[in-house]
Amino acid sequence: MTLRHGLFFVVFAIAAAACSDTQFIGVGPDPTPVRPVGDVCNVDSECETGRCIGGTCVDGDCSNDDDCREGEICVFGECENADDFACQTDQRPVLTATPTSLSFEQIAIGQRGEQVVEVGNIGDCLLTLQVISFSSNTNSDFDCTPCSAEFFPQRIPPGRTLDIAVGYSPTRPGSAAGELLIRSDDRTAGDDGLFSVSLAADYDGVPALVVSPFELNFGYVPVNSELTKTIEITNRGTGAAALSLERLLIDNGLRFSIAAVRQGGEVVTAAAIDIDNPLLIPPFTEDNLLAVVEVDITFAPGTNADFTDRFIVRPGGLAADQRVTVNLSGSSKGPPEIEVDTTELEYGTIGAGALLLGSVDFKTVTIRNSGDSDLVIEPRMGGGVAAADFTVSPSFLAPIPPSGAVVISIFYNPTTPSDPTNTFTPAAFISAALNITSNDTNPNGDVLKTIPLKGWARSGVQDQVLVVEMEFDNADNSWAGSDFRNVDLAIRNVDNELTCTKPRFVSVGAGNQGVFEDGCDEWNEFSATPGNALGQTSWLGIAPFEEPERVVVRGLGPNGGNGQRFEIKLSYVEDCANIPSGLLSDILGIGSSVLLGLLGGAIGVPIAVPPGQISDTIANNCFDHAASTVTTRISLNGTVVAAPSTRLGRKGDQATVARLKRLNGAFCSETAGVGAPALQCQ
Repeated sequence: MTLRHGLFFVVFAIAAAACSDTQFIGVGPDPTPVRPVGDVCNVDSECETGRCIGGTCVDGDCSNDDDCREGEICVFGECENADDFACQTDQRPVLTATPTSLSFEQIAIGQRGEQVVEVGNIGDCLLTLQVISFSSNTNSDFDCTPCSAEFFPQRIPPGRTLDIAVGYSPTRPGSAAGELLIRSDDRTAGDDGLFSVSLAADYDGVPALVVSPFELNFGYVPVNSELTKTIEITNRGTGAAALSLERLLIDNGLRFSIAAVRQGGEVVTAAAIDIDNPLLIPPFTEDNLLAVVEVDITFAPGTNADFTDRFIVRPGGLAADQRVTVNLSGSSKGPPEIEVDTTELEYGTIGAGALLLGSVDFKTVTIRNSGDSDLVIEPRMGGGVAAADFTVSPSFLAPIPPSGAVVISIFYNPTTPSDPTNTFTPAAFISAALNITSNDTNPNGDVLKTIPLKGWARSGVQDQVLVVEMEFDNADNSWAGSDFRNVDLAIRNVDNELTCTKPRFVSVGAGNQGVFEDGCDEWNEFSATPGNALGQTSWLGIAPFEEPERVVVRGLGPNGGNGQRFEIKLSYVEDCANIPSGLLSDILGIGSSVLLGLLGGAIGVPIAVPPGQISDTIANNCFDHAASTVTTRISLNGTVVAAPSTRLGRKGDQATVARLKRLNGAFCSETAGVGAPALQCQ
């Protein structure tokens, strides 16, 4: 007897030493199939499911007709006998779809809305869906499931339905439309059996409340006098969504008061603004007068003292969680008095003591307040074209309290010789000025302090200095509207895989100060090794927005880097276009005015809060994600040879804006159309 494939079984019943008349050996068919789903098979009986299709044991489930045996069709995931549903002469399938139109309203960017279309068969026999897809003019923000080609054909028996999930995930504010197309063998459903479900969506955007300034310091105001300053309220949100203001108020209202509220030149009564009568602000544009609400705040001290209060803005609607508080302060104790510890700053000296082009030097200035109330200062560079190589940091400073002091840094990063007629041993310096305006009321030069700046700069022997500067578009020049998108600039040496870029934050060191690594050290260390003359590099980010960022390559000499290739690269690090008032300071746990100093003081002044924390806060709490157009200026020995513009869409984007090559002691461009014709590599 031969046993094959376990089709027979043997049972032994053995007693002690021999078989009695009642003992037997039985042989018969195995009642339990042994092959599970997925095993190979030849016939149905080999499988525990009793189904062998295509040489494999299956469970009868299916996704399309190919998963079923001949004569069967896939009906809602199960193989069924096709003859059970076949249409006879007087029968036909009838397709229904409910609803016949879908509308998605106010689904925000980053969210997804979903609705279901129920496709049914109210006919007498099997309905076959050949494909479900979108029309060619359907907005790409729509999606549907199941709509993939491998799911079809799909069968719907009489009286049964299939759910099609349609989703909408907007990538931009505005309207969207399209059609969901269902093709079947119901010839009465439409042309060639094509039934359509209309799709519509509308997303106005999200309003964003922005108040400027972050804090309002009135400084010194004598008793029984008053001073009025203005706060601007704008809607810097996305799309066309209006901002609803439900209340404007002074918290205590003792010495500070709302003098007037204006929108588009029309006076609005602050007391009349409430939840039933909100003030609507359209999204900000330069040419729309209604897009700016001006609130005049008056400070009127009645006694000799320091005063503080809060101006509160309460929005409604979609921006209801964006309540903003502006700290108000002022004093009647006495005026501030500014003291500056230097009258002139000089960088380098005549002749060989001049700074090499591309190098960086900085000096500090201490500003004290010897008066009786807060000193408000604003340092700015002056001096025309020459001032471009000087930088003050931080450019925004917190008010200096009585007896207090701050230290600011003034950098000199020369890109052109100070004496064009004596480039190697200059006999002349370039002139600029540091202008410090303040609220010191003394008319004898204290309202504006001017510190002359002298810079000595020289070229290296037969050297060609490469300077790359990058700037990106700002919304406007105020702190409320300024563009905080972070686009980083770098130069990469392709052949040795070396990069010069901004300093990298490492950790928080002693005194809670940030610890940084120079992003150009690896390049400079490589170049210092004999035989690796790739010049010296430096990176500088100009406060307050690291803009422009500047990378300098110098010291290549007549032969350095010959044949080497260089790339100028941009990286879109953050995509936040606005910082809502007070938001960062609230999260970081520091005052708004101090925050301004921190953001502006990335160079020269230690940052107590790690920049990654500031960066993450901006990224996680901004209201406007928008593209940035970046202009990159490429200069050789002080002459701009190219200024390509590049549009970066959003966070994570990278771009190579120029490819340069070093040939015979000079840089040339390998990128067609980037530079002047003389810069093109031959």
